[in-house]
Amino acid sequence: MKKLMVMTMVLAMVSSLAACGTQNDTTVAKGSTQANVETVLNTTTTAATTASAASASGTTVLTTALTTTLSETAAVTTEAATTLAVTTLSTTKATAANTPKAAKTTAAKTTKKEEEETMAPSGMVGGWSVITDSTLDKNAAAKNAFEKAVGGMIGASYEPLAVLGTQIVSGNNYCILCRITPVVPDAQPTVSLVYIYEDLQGNAKMLGEKKVIDSGLLGGFTAVSGETAIEKNADAKKAFDTATKQLDGVEYEAEAVLGTQIVAGTNYLILCKATPVVLNPQTGWSLVTVNADLSGGASVGDIETIELGEWE
Repeated sequence: MKKLMVMTMVLAMVSSLAACGTQNDTTVAKGSTQANVETVLNTTTTAATTASAASASGTTVLTTALTTTLSETAAVTTEAATTLAVTTLSTTKATAANTPKAAKTTAAKTTKKEEEETMAPSGMVGGWSVITDSTLDKNAAAKNAFEKAVGGMIGASYEPLAVLGTQIVSGNNYCILCRITPVVPDAQPTVSLVYIYEDLQGNAKMLGEKKVIDSGLLGGFTAVSGETAIEKNADAKKAFDTATKQLDGVEYEAEAVLGTQIVAGTNYLILCKATPVVLNPQTGWSLVTVNADLSGGASVGDIETIELGEWE
């Protein structure tokens, strides 16, 4: 296409030269024009060849540049992949290294939590269950755990009076009402709620206690030193039966007389099972103070609900 355009231009130049020359100069002009045409053709051909070569060279350069770019891209991609692999390997190693530590920390926390669940006074696994048949003969497991826990203790003797509740933990907890007498002459006994823990291997220990009667308090209750069963304390039973006739909403069943207090008459501290007069009631334990006055009358004083799981 380019050669055709060049020839067209040359022919136009030849026609122009022919028009300007004379007849005598026709031969010379033709020879000169032919030479010029050849020169132009050669020049044009060279230029076309050069342009074609340049175009081919440009294509080659472009191809080379594209190849270089692709190579560089591949190199960058390879480098990025290598970096990612190294980072992933480092992260994996760090995670693997930290996993035993995390597992150890979790195990330590779990152990501590289990210990707290076993030893804590409230909010423990399973909650407390009230034992309504509180005699020691009907609670052999609690009695056995109690004897193992206090058997080696010195300085005081512990006498279990009633088993009030139990709780299933990693083993068992027991709440046992006890009369405690120091091993000294003329010692005055006290009364406490004693908490015993027995593990799954049968090992038992005392968790703590909560005082019910502290005989060292001036003017306070004095713990009964003899029989505590309500049937063995006729005066206390009579006062209780008289006083509780006035109560509504809760039925109180006397179990044991724990202490006495001299006032205008006599106060009796009586352990009672307490059952609300409602549908599906939950029985609990209460400490009821009954006053027997000097005229033979009786009335209910303080009533304290025993909250199982609280010790000092």
